[in-house]
Amino acid sequence: MNLNTILTKVFSLFLALIGAFTLFSEGLINRNLTERLKPFWGGNKMTVSDIDAQENAIFFTADGVKCELQFTSPHGWRLRTAKDDGTFDDFGAGQTLARDLDETVEDLSQPLTKSSNNSFTAPDGSRAELVNGKGIVIYLPSGEKAYNVDVIFRDSAGALHIAGGLDRNERLYGTGEKYNSLNQRGMQVDVFSMDVWSVEDGRSYIQIPIVASSRGCGLFMNRFEHQIMDLGHYAKNRFDFELTHGTCDLYIFTTEKISEVLYGYSVITGFASEPAEWMYGTQVCRYAPEFSTAQGVYNMAENMEANGFPWDAVIIEGFDAFNRSRWNELQEISDFVRGKGKHLMIYTACGFGGGYNDEYLVHDGTGSSSLHRVYSHEVYGGYGHLSSSTQSYVDITNPTARQWMLNGTWKELMTRFHVEGAKVDFCENVPDYMTSPESTLTFYDGRTTAGAHQWYPAAYTSLLFNMLDEYSESGAMVFNRGGGIGTQRYPMSWTGDQMREFTFLKTMLRACLSAGLSGIPFMSYDMAGYSRSKNPDLNPEAEVYVRGLEYTCFSTNIESHGTVKRPYDFDDATKNIYRIYSNMHDAMRPYLVEFGKIATETAMPLMRALVLYDQDDDNCQSIWDEYMLGDAFLVAPALNRGQLTRSIYLPEGSWTDMYTGKVYEGGRTLLLYKTPIAKVPVFINNNSQSETLSETLAAMQPYIAEINALS
Repeated sequence: MNLNTILTKVFSLFLALIGAFTLFSEGLINRNLTERLKPFWGGNKMTVSDIDAQENAIFFTADGVKCELQFTSPHGWRLRTAKDDGTFDDFGAGQTLARDLDETVEDLSQPLTKSSNNSFTAPDGSRAELVNGKGIVIYLPSGEKAYNVDVIFRDSAGALHIAGGLDRNERLYGTGEKYNSLNQRGMQVDVFSMDVWSVEDGRSYIQIPIVASSRGCGLFMNRFEHQIMDLGHYAKNRFDFELTHGTCDLYIFTTEKISEVLYGYSVITGFASEPAEWMYGTQVCRYAPEFSTAQGVYNMAENMEANGFPWDAVIIEGFDAFNRSRWNELQEISDFVRGKGKHLMIYTACGFGGGYNDEYLVHDGTGSSSLHRVYSHEVYGGYGHLSSSTQSYVDITNPTARQWMLNGTWKELMTRFHVEGAKVDFCENVPDYMTSPESTLTFYDGRTTAGAHQWYPAAYTSLLFNMLDEYSESGAMVFNRGGGIGTQRYPMSWTGDQMREFTFLKTMLRACLSAGLSGIPFMSYDMAGYSRSKNPDLNPEAEVYVRGLEYTCFSTNIESHGTVKRPYDFDDATKNIYRIYSNMHDAMRPYLVEFGKIATETAMPLMRALVLYDQDDDNCQSIWDEYMLGDAFLVAPALNRGQLTRSIYLPEGSWTDMYTGKVYEGGRTLLLYKTPIAKVPVFINNNSQSETLSETLAAMQPYIAEINALS
């Protein structure tokens, strides 16, 4: 062994020691190291005892913790731990949300067949074994191991840990809206939604404790209470759900496809509602302060129409629609918008009931209805960006308060002014014991504070959407910013506040695709970004705008919003590109409606990561900068400044270049494909099952020809 080799090995050992010391010191800072890392050392040998097998459930004790295991339809084993009194509740997130929305909670458990050695087989052919030293081992119908749970314990801080093994090679998708990566393997995810500005890390407005594996199976912790998911962060082949409050309600999906995980999750937590057809068009939102007056709305419409820009709805952020002294002006806006055949939406904050009846508001421990809203940076050390303030929330657990909300100002806005949609902001700022430990929320029905941060926005916004949909003549629409389990129930989320920079064109795309892999089929964003760039020299606004527009054309909708230029304020060349792509998006509406309906029935998103096309293809598993829109369009946007070429991977199949008509066989990478400023690469899947694709492509042809002429 030569000297260089010896020195290299010594240096590597030195780095390893530094890493070990860092991990050690971090563990000591966070909490007792032994307790924190116990699940990952692999030294635990779970003892399983007191097994009581019944027709639809298996009761047992795991290291002193009383547990229940069931198989539920479709395709999921459900592991629950008992409460302190030894009983099991059925107040998982999905079940709680269903009750809050007056829906029937069905018993989805299926009969089990017992074989020898404490092995139990489900109707789908999957199997569970309870084995001392190995814990709970779940097998797929194929016989391959799905997951095992070999650690169930409470640490010194009182948090409940449910931990087990990961396959060495599997990738893990989901966990909500993610800006950093589609694959969350190796991440530690704090399932706590935060108000974040323009980040590229794991924080986000929407956090959901679900992961779908590249092997086709998955995990979902069905609790609203705060939790942390360790997905191979502390130990690369281990997972750990750490619940800081409450009990375990873990679903282990024994499926073979990621799409089936999304379907199973939606059976538990609710499918997306069918959106209004006008949702798939263009919604024009605030360009402060333009929409604070009726004249601002008139000016917008005049400019949009003069330039040949389509629009379906206006969101009057900046106009206080709840202020009755301005209702004469609101009537003018409503009459104008309806006269144009368009739709009126208002901006509001999550929990706002309109009218402020103190009797019907949630109160804190002091008896005050003005809850102290603590932003995430006060608890999470710099994660947020705003100072704390107060916010009032209608108590939707109080039947009288709920009726006051639904039949009061909101009903008037819908019936008198024909409001058909809402943009619901600050969903991620509802406090609970995590953000405001000094204040205990008091709900009418007696439920605890734990989980309110995630539970309340899901229930409130679902109620609001259902109410809008009931009164709307042409279907309703709700945008929401922030949420968790159940976010998919009201059709549209948006990715929050991003700067108009190339970096955030990438994060918004990852957010949409990761949300789709988390059971949210309809995801939007402020077109090309909410606010102007901090580095305009590196991010020329017109170029960022066009590149954002190009892939927004191939998405659910176009929603303009923020303190940025309006499309009609750009130069003529940019306005012309906007006209072409916005009209081409409009021509795609039959196709978008078709796959929107499919999404409400199957949970398959409109914007689909390539792993949903072929989860067995390693390239599809790792690509985030290409995606499918429905099953027909493969889109590969240019996302960098001055980018005139890019590599494009075509999965297995037959693909036609939308612009040239050239046919390519898949399973290959196209190198240096040209991406001039006016063109986004798009390929048509020749094996698409779409019933509307032919008519959609025919309607798109004039705009495809214009793009070819420009490029």
